[in-house]
Amino acid sequence: MLRNLALNTITIKQEADLKRKIESSAAAGFTGIGLWSDELMAHQKAGGDLAQVRGWLEEMGLAVPEICFVGGWMFAEQQQKQAAWAQCRRQFEQAQAVGCRCLIACASGAQGPLEQAAADYAQLCDIAAGYDIVPALEFIAGAQTVGTLAAAGEVVARADRPNGGILLDTFHFMVGGSQLDEISTAGGMVAMVHINDCPDQPQRTDANRVFTGDGDFPLADILALLEQAGYQGFLSLELFNAGYWERPAAAVAREGYDKLWDLVAVED
Repeated sequence: MLRNLALNTITIKQEADLKRKIESSAAAGFTGIGLWSDELMAHQKAGGDLAQVRGWLEEMGLAVPEICFVGGWMFAEQQQKQAAWAQCRRQFEQAQAVGCRCLIACASGAQGPLEQAAADYAQLCDIAAGYDIVPALEFIAGAQTVGTLAAAGEVVARADRPNGGILLDTFHFMVGGSQLDEISTAGGMVAMVHINDCPDQPQRTDANRVFTGDGDFPLADILALLEQAGYQGFLSLELFNAGYWERPAAAVAREGYDKLWDLVAVED
């Protein structure tokens, strides 16, 4: 089973101090942490530097398997696209500074031809290659063009770039109508996984995400299929649950780790 576990810092959004987020993640047992570009920018604006952040990460023994996220690049008009590429470059430099090689690249919720989505993604990959970055394409539940794993797989395949890859988020996978058999087809392209669960209810939103095992997603099946497809990377726990944000960050991190470990260690 997959054993590389990371905590995406949105899960402990209530903790404003980046160093304490890093410390809480390590103390809980995680070996990786998923950062957000805006929190790194906020750290810099407050007078900190990214070498300092990298030092904290190394001190705590944490890898940075992902940073969220680069957006605004798919289906944009030319002027907007140039601004988006400039922002992507700044974020790629930021990732380099903290030792991260994967940025999450959110597909646009706007509708457009799949060919254009692939062309835009290919251009993003070409820019990212200059920084040794993999822009992991995130499909979003409900998106008109790139809303399923199959659609993301087609975009990545058409782009045909060596640093292309997919982010599979279990929430978007389940809520967006992706099917388990799509993992057998596109699973080999997965570069990063966001893991989460959700209870069965009429309306499922990001705010309903819960710890693994507290919902009804077939997570064990998803992970088994990913492993069969060759995925050996991190599972990053990404939750947007406001109820968790009302609790101490360290306690949320610890419970998140324990429940995720219960899932991945089921065969031990």
